[in-house]
Amino acid sequence: MKIMKLFIPVLFLAAYSLHSQTTIVEQKNIILEELHSSDNSAKHHGLTRLFIVDMPEAVPVLEQIIWNQDRETAGTILALLTYYKSANLISLAHEYLARVDTMRQNENPFFKEDIPQLKYKVTSCLFRMGDYSTFQYVFDKIERLKPKTFFGSAVMLKRILFNVPGYELQAKTELLRIISDTDSEERQAALDVLAEKYGDSVSVLVKSTFANTSDEALRSRAMKLMLKYDHPEIKDLLYARFLADTIDNWLYVGVILKKYPTPAMYELLLQSLNNITSNNQSIGTSLFIFEPPKPDTSTSVLQMVQNLNSLIDTSYGYGWIGNASFMQELKGYMNTALNKLQNGDSLSCAIEVQRFSDTVYAEFADSLERTQRFVGLGGMNFLYYNALYALERLPSVPVSTKLDVLTPAIAFTGYGGFALEVSGKGFTSASKVLWNDSVRTTTFVSDSLLRASILASDVATVGDKIVRVKYDSASSALSDSMVFSVVNTLPKPVRLVIEKEIDSHNGTMTAWFGYLNVNDRSVYIPVGDKNSFTPTPIDRGQATIFLPGRHKYVFGVTFPNTINIEWQLNGRRAKAGSVCED
Repeated sequence: MKIMKLFIPVLFLAAYSLHSQTTIVEQKNIILEELHSSDNSAKHHGLTRLFIVDMPEAVPVLEQIIWNQDRETAGTILALLTYYKSANLISLAHEYLARVDTMRQNENPFFKEDIPQLKYKVTSCLFRMGDYSTFQYVFDKIERLKPKTFFGSAVMLKRILFNVPGYELQAKTELLRIISDTDSEERQAALDVLAEKYGDSVSVLVKSTFANTSDEALRSRAMKLMLKYDHPEIKDLLYARFLADTIDNWLYVGVILKKYPTPAMYELLLQSLNNITSNNQSIGTSLFIFEPPKPDTSTSVLQMVQNLNSLIDTSYGYGWIGNASFMQELKGYMNTALNKLQNGDSLSCAIEVQRFSDTVYAEFADSLERTQRFVGLGGMNFLYYNALYALERLPSVPVSTKLDVLTPAIAFTGYGGFALEVSGKGFTSASKVLWNDSVRTTTFVSDSLLRASILASDVATVGDKIVRVKYDSASSALSDSMVFSVVNTLPKPVRLVIEKEIDSHNGTMTAWFGYLNVNDRSVYIPVGDKNSFTPTPIDRGQATIFLPGRHKYVFGVTFPNTINIEWQLNGRRAKAGSVCED
């Protein structure tokens, strides 16, 4: 559509529209009639519509009528032939250039154009077809308009620069003049053309443009070119611009860190905030959202873990993390991770790296004040994100294995083994329950529940036993720990409650029992001398695990209504039957 703009004023085009009631075939027939019309207004209407209606079958008609027209109309026809890629365009364009000086001018002042401008437009058509033989008309227009420039001049000069070797120097000279013209809107395009042609050999020009121009768009273009060709002074130039620019200085933060994403550069920008009085909040935001680049695939996981260890030292040196004790804590995670990785245990390495990243993130979130364990912005960005990058290359870390509840958590000594339920999160079918760091037979129930077989020997002596969960048999990763207490005497009582007695009127009664466990942990009391019914049988389906708190209607016992039954639990009694006593 750009070709259309070369020959037909926009206002004239806007004056016409296709009638919505006519079919495409009817429209085309009308256009053909208008092209053959002797009425200039009808003819121009038809030519205009050819830019809107796709009608390549009109090309032979256009080639037939071109020489019966005035020079402006013939120029419009050439534009249409370019638009439709006529096979005869080049020969017709050259013939037009030979004839145009003697062709009549359009009588309508609205369409009149001078001959040099028409020759330039036809040259543009030829350039589009790869014919550069009439390049001189481009230079003629440039000379006519000097010292001003015109829209599209950089593109036309580019085609000469690349395709007319004998006039390369002249085209280059004109492009340099355009760049120096502070009123020209072609400066960016001209700079691009020279950079495309000569690459980093125009680095001096690009540098000068970046450092000296007041045109922000042109400076931005020069900056992109310096980055593209890795100008040797780009770092100093960008930093100097960052300090000097009071309007767009914050924009340079992202550019600088993308090119130089190092802790040293980040610290330099952080320290520069002390000397900058404008856009500090925006600069701070740019520093906050910065993420260091991911290492490429040639970087091994071992190198990534070693780099994290080095980054801890760097962060401590810049004051991005707390005191030496906290630094050693962080290094402890990474040293363990490194050791695990070198021993082939990549999962345990991943778990240590995860703990490291969790610690960094948590301390950064809590670092409103600089405590001994604080993590500053630089530490967060370089330590946390590089830890995440390492985790992406390591085996997936399971949901952190964490214990919530042991059921039971208290038992009497000397009463044999039992099933221990361990509730928490992050369990797998390979997880193992540890009793004082010894593996016990473990049944996987769900990712939040394991059941372990505790031996009689495990509760043979009074004392606190440590319960933990090992993620799997191949890993050394352990959960947090919980305490199981083996006792001779309960810390607090478990009280019995008769909830309700129901006479079935068939010679039996049903008594419903509950309890109140005053302890804050569940208690295991197996059926036996501390948990029994009288008369026999001593086992009437009573509870053996007593959860903390009040629990109603835990179990019911049906018995003849001619007797009493009594539940005895650790010295406490509850009697039900025809005669009830407290």
